[in-house]
Amino acid sequence: MGIFSWISDWASAITEAAQEQQNKEAQHLQYMTAAAGVGSVQLRCHQDTWNYFLREFQKHSYNAASFRRPAEAAIVREDDGMIVVPLSGSTVAALLDRCNGMSRRTEPLDHAMGVRVYEAIATVLRKIEPAGEQKIPLPPITLDDRPGTPATESAQSS
Repeated sequence: MGIFSWISDWASAITEAAQEQQNKEAQHLQYMTAAAGVGSVQLRCHQDTWNYFLREFQKHSYNAASFRRPAEAAIVREDDGMIVVPLSGSTVAALLDRCNGMSRRTEPLDHAMGVRVYEAIATVLRKIEPAGEQKIPLPPITLDDRPGTPATESAQSS
């Protein structure tokens, strides 16, 4: 393999990586736009997960103004530590954007939380049909991978 072949391969790899990053950024913008159009959606997660994100928005001010914590009375508490939190579209967009940034962090917990929560939100946003005539509620954004949970069963059947 000559030097020119190596340079050509290297340039191709860089071009591919740049294109992949550009595609991810375009997809993220589409998700952000979809989230901004959401009237409301339920987030079902463990109380600790919700608290993690509340602290995350307190620690880092970037887009924190768009994250609106719902009234405590609006949060439904379940027996096993799980909660159901109503979120507005702007709050979903802020959470999605924060998760996108977290997924780039080197801290393993932040990275994992960012990736997992981003995908859970994106899964629901992919079900949106803009300007649709049907007023079908969105399924909840569910963070519960335990066997036998509604989110796990629906993922296994699709």
